[in-house]
Amino acid sequence: MARIDKARYKIENEEFVRTKAESGEYEQLKGGMLMRWIAKGESDRTPSLTDIVFCNYKGMLIDGSVFDSTEGEPYPAYFRVRELIEGWQIALVRMHPGDKCEIVLPAKMGYGSMKVDGIPANSTLIFELELVKIS
Repeated sequence: MARIDKARYKIENEEFVRTKAESGEYEQLKGGMLMRWIAKGESDRTPSLTDIVFCNYKGMLIDGSVFDSTEGEPYPAYFRVRELIEGWQIALVRMHPGDKCEIVLPAKMGYGSMKVDGIPANSTLIFELELVKIS
């Protein structure tokens, strides 16, 4: 990607987040992160950073291309909350089992200027995230 393309990509990603924030559909959280509830669970419990969580998710770039997903997998993925990217940590500690949300993470809340497994540097990340279980 040429330098001008990198700059344009970064601007497009920042504008995408700004447009979503101005839509009124999302709650704005730390670092410019956005969160929109899709479904609410029945539990009162929320995970801590030391808990292991079981989640279904789909990760996308602003063009809608999916870079990772549990769709089609027989079981949810599981992670220790504190080992996840910052945006997931912030979202998960607010969620209850059964909750489903969409989060929009500015690059700094995801992988920042690093290129990771097909995710270009400075990418805004969009996740549909469902918290299935806390362990």
